[in-house]
Amino acid sequence: STLPAEADGGPSGTWLEQPNEMFPDELKSTETDVAAEAAKPLVVMDKSAPRGATWFKPASLVELLGLLRQYEGGCKIVVGNTEVGIETKFKQAFYPRLIYPSHSIESLYSVSFAPDSIQIGACAPLSSIQHECERVADTTDNVALKRIAEPIKNMLRWFASSQIRNVACLGGNLVTASPISDMNPMLACMGANLVLASVDSEGVVTRRRVAVSDFFLRYRIVDLQPTELVESIEIPIIQQSLEYISPFKQARRREDDISIVTSGMRAVIAPDPSGSGSYIIKDASMAFGGMAPTTVMTPKTAEALVGQVLDADTFRSAAQVLMDELYLPEAVPGGQVEYRRALASSYLYQFYLYIVSELELDVKSSSSALPPAPSVSDDERSGAESFLCSAKPSVGGVQKYPAPKVAIGLEGGGRSARNPPTETIAKAALEKDAVGKASHHASGPLHCTGEALYVDDIPLPPATLHAQLVLASKCNVELKSIDASPALSIPGVVDVYTHKDLEKLGGSNILGPVKKDEVCFLPVGEKAVFVGQVIGVCVAESLEAAELGAKNVAAEYGDATDEPIVTIEQAIAANCYYDYAKETIERGAVDDVFSQGADTGTSGKLVTVAG
Repeated sequence: STLPAEADGGPSGTWLEQPNEMFPDELKSTETDVAAEAAKPLVVMDKSAPRGATWFKPASLVELLGLLRQYEGGCKIVVGNTEVGIETKFKQAFYPRLIYPSHSIESLYSVSFAPDSIQIGACAPLSSIQHECERVADTTDNVALKRIAEPIKNMLRWFASSQIRNVACLGGNLVTASPISDMNPMLACMGANLVLASVDSEGVVTRRRVAVSDFFLRYRIVDLQPTELVESIEIPIIQQSLEYISPFKQARRREDDISIVTSGMRAVIAPDPSGSGSYIIKDASMAFGGMAPTTVMTPKTAEALVGQVLDADTFRSAAQVLMDELYLPEAVPGGQVEYRRALASSYLYQFYLYIVSELELDVKSSSSALPPAPSVSDDERSGAESFLCSAKPSVGGVQKYPAPKVAIGLEGGGRSARNPPTETIAKAALEKDAVGKASHHASGPLHCTGEALYVDDIPLPPATLHAQLVLASKCNVELKSIDASPALSIPGVVDVYTHKDLEKLGGSNILGPVKKDEVCFLPVGEKAVFVGQVIGVCVAESLEAAELGAKNVAAEYGDATDEPIVTIEQAIAANCYYDYAKETIERGAVDDVFSQGADTGTSGKLVTVAG
């Protein structure tokens, strides 16, 4: 497919060239005055709202670290906005100072390959890392480099979506410390190190190195000081042969989804020095995501493997150790306890099958005599295959429309002019009506051309007001008071409405589909039963003002008097039951029917339904 040629000599070429053709050369070139201006430090202050933020764009590493030192860590670094955007929009987080590192800071954005390691800038987009690793894996003759670049490429191919990978960075993924991150277990098992940089009062940059496996202290907490920055990630190169790394991931769907369980595994093997013709596992490391509040290593499982013979029995025994090491309680967040443990165990055996398949290639290509790889039955070999390492298919689809079935008729008999063949009837039917023909979706052309109108595209009527719910920020505590005056002082805010306003209008604050057991707005003096319970609504002239007003409503809460009940076991122990939810729906003279006993004059059984 090509772009249409314009009458004035406009762009024409493949769709892949469109991004390069749609921007002027002044923005794309690094040699123009525009590029030089863009590389300069920049400060932008938002004074349009009471809680406006200040944006900094430092042009050097020293300037960036100086900001962190000046504000003692009171700055949020934003690169792709894939995490901060969620926090500010959905979690009502506010950051008064935001830093966007300039692309002129080369150490933050570069991806380089040295003889002994891969150096990845903390702010390099994930797609850049993926493409560089793919290029190296496809072109290098260095087997060790290929075996370290290929797993990174394979894992990043299925990381989130293309749009996210184009802006998100590896440093942000590490500092966010998500327990279900795809890359963090991979980096931990590879023995990767983080280079953390800071600056002193004299402007001298100092650096310290922390192993990725030691970086995650507890849930969403990492070993990073407020004045420090993750500058780069160092990944050591493995040996040419007999060392293997493989990624593992399982999600509800392959594309654009978070993992249920993810893992990275590494093993080093060597021929048995006793001459038995087998291989001994010399070293092993395994890291998992989705099995604990942080990315976790499994040292007990690694210990069960090291020194043992490379065979199926060794890995089956280690799988039992792994199941004990990755114990999950029944009430663990995310649920699916047995499934997640089974996934982790299956990854370990899948890793064994992967090692055998790669070892067979090493044995064939080795210049020295190596013992043969352990034998694996043909029906197990497919276990080494994974969608992570398979070619990513293109998106496409085919829909077939069969010709309509047309009966000849029961009375005519034969195929005369008055009773033509079935094929003739079917052909005539296709020419006259749409039965059996493919038809475009009514809105398909509009979506493809960008002309489809959505709700946000429809002009708002004059004097339209916007609303934002005011939500409880604590639970299991009493709501003491609500003060709307901070919100009402914001320009554009019209009013804040609570349960008292409903009562003034004579309305009811109680609601529910069958049993009226919910409140519209939590009244003052009642207990907030969950975080996010609605306590009011802020109405303003713009959505931004409504959101800001809702955030500024001051709610006072009491102290928690007892522990919150979050599991069934806790509810039973506390004798906490929803007795009022036991409702019976009756129709007809139920008591009369039951009083007659079994002789009801009807067939079948009587069924009582209560909820």
